[in-house]
Amino acid sequence: NCVSVMAKVNRCGQSAILSSAELDRLFDVMTPRCRAALSICRYTASRISEALALKWENVTNGYIVLEKSNTKTKHTRQVPLQPRLQQELERWRKTQISEPVRTDWIFSRTDGSTTRPTPRRTIDHALRTACKRVGLRGVSTHTLRRSALTSASDKGVPLRHIQSLSGHASLDCLSKYLQVTDGHKRAAALAFA
Repeated sequence: NCVSVMAKVNRCGQSAILSSAELDRLFDVMTPRCRAALSICRYTASRISEALALKWENVTNGYIVLEKSNTKTKHTRQVPLQPRLQQELERWRKTQISEPVRTDWIFSRTDGSTTRPTPRRTIDHALRTACKRVGLRGVSTHTLRRSALTSASDKGVPLRHIQSLSGHASLDCLSKYLQVTDGHKRAAALAFA
């Protein structure tokens, strides 16, 4: 049985939350496909399944549009396109054999099929390989979502604003993603009147 409060081991527990520096170190050793796909998760707080379901037409007018047919809560979300994500997507686009059209998957299958997106296991495997190279444990594709949400919360972004981007059905659901450290607790205790 998996226990939700323990660190992630063998697909049980919660995935690690990484700092921006740890994420940068990890991204430096990723394959281009993995780096681009997980950049979407990192900079939109999306799930890997949502990122892999994107087509180039979902990157429009300064937003990433996560269509309701591909989200867990079945609600469309529009997340502003963060400049670092835009750079990653432009870099990824340049690696393509031919210029993709709007209806192409951003991450089409590595076998050349344009009718289906890259399978999740391809990104999972590439991420595990990168984690071994830099010595990180407890990391999964969900680490990017948890890290993004925690980072925004730590920077003082109101939870309801974060929730509008993450697509969580309630603040209670969102709170399970956020890491609370001893430092956070000390700061909160010092703020008590």
